[in-house]
Amino acid sequence: MNLEQGVESSFYTWQVPGKPLVIHVDFDVIDSLLMEVMQGYGSAPRRGVEVGGILLGSVQSGERTLVHIVDFEPVNCDHSRGPSYLLSESDRLRFEETLDRWRPGKHEKYHAVGMYRSQTREGMALSPDDLIFFNEHFPEPADVFLLVKPFASKPSIGAFFFREEGRIRSEASYLEFPFRRSLLGGAATAPGGAPAGANAAAGSGTAPADDPAAGREAPAGNPSEGELLEPPRLKRNVWIPLSFIFLLVGVLLGFQAALSLRPAGNEKSGRDPLSLELVA
Repeated sequence: MNLEQGVESSFYTWQVPGKPLVIHVDFDVIDSLLMEVMQGYGSAPRRGVEVGGILLGSVQSGERTLVHIVDFEPVNCDHSRGPSYLLSESDRLRFEETLDRWRPGKHEKYHAVGMYRSQTREGMALSPDDLIFFNEHFPEPADVFLLVKPFASKPSIGAFFFREEGRIRSEASYLEFPFRRSLLGGAATAPGGAPAGANAAAGSGTAPADDPAAGREAPAGNPSEGELLEPPRLKRNVWIPLSFIFLLVGVLLGFQAALSLRPAGNEKSGRDPLSLELVA
């Protein structure tokens, strides 16, 4: 909930006091991107594989530049150089072709505003390869780089990197944040992809929200990270009457079997079939 304006919003606000950049990320983007990151994380033993792609949105100039991320487009990596998101020559060509489709001016509202990748390696910093690739393909002052670090037993972590006077502080982000809708003030997604509640935006305030992009349908798969499924358990005292029932059924079946075999035995021995005996 934006307390200053009293209106609901559907995005998370990332901002650092004194810095010239404010970033809005739609909660639907966080949901879908987290699903893709976790699928890569669980696709291989040990550290999994990293995934990456292009961030889509808009840029609004002002006293503080506002970058609004409304969608993303994954760009696959063949991982010929290992589990890290290090692009081969064919991967680079595919990335450049995808990026060219989202250059500013080719779409009325949204365009490429940066890139993202998951971080399954140690630490939470941009590598020298990241800096070279980012500076080559995203030279605009407002372009941003998003890292998402997945975990199996706790919420994933997100971090933004951006330029200040032409330089990127790559060794660490100014602000890391839990990369999960519910921990950022966003309500759970209702059926059909629509948010089912208000957003408690982070930071000292939020700018008016742009029109959010339609939420993409989350792919089916395993439960998301941090969720545990507990199988139903029978209470111990339920077995007491069940054991009694099984015992009674066994006695009845045994008695019936004894009666069915009884006449044949009597005929062979020549005994009166109407005589009574106790058989245990």
